[in-house]
Amino acid sequence: MRIIGGLLAAGPIAYLAACAFVRRKVTLMGQEIAFPPLWLGFVQFGFGLGDVVLSAALMWLLIPGNELGFATFASGYLTAMSAGLFSGVPGGLGVFEGALVALLPQLHRPDLAAAMLGYRLFYYLLPLAISAVALAADAVLRPRAAAAPTGDAS
Repeated sequence: MRIIGGLLAAGPIAYLAACAFVRRKVTLMGQEIAFPPLWLGFVQFGFGLGDVVLSAALMWLLIPGNELGFATFASGYLTAMSAGLFSGVPGGLGVFEGALVALLPQLHRPDLAAAMLGYRLFYYLLPLAISAVALAADAVLRPRAAAAPTGDAS
């Protein structure tokens, strides 16, 4: 786990180093990349870290009777999240859950399964539902706004 953790930490550290020292555009796999200033790299890192910590905390809190410490859970969560990301499966569906079950065998399986379902509902389906309502409202309200008179008498 320490080796995997070190490898996972190397990516953000390398990105921040590139933000600090690379001043020109870099071509990577045919794409030109311009690194932002270091302060913006730290802001991006902060938002990413906050997202991962809050999503891990959400799932950790959803496990009833959880006696596992947050740091232990978060390390397994981050590793499982990375496995899902690197698998190429949309949303890491199945890969994330399988890795989490394998990495945290001390957790009661039905409780972990319920927490994973709650996590998926809160982190994926709730934003989808909110976006669908916003899109539907925009589709209904936009034609009305376009048809409304502007009040210009010229």
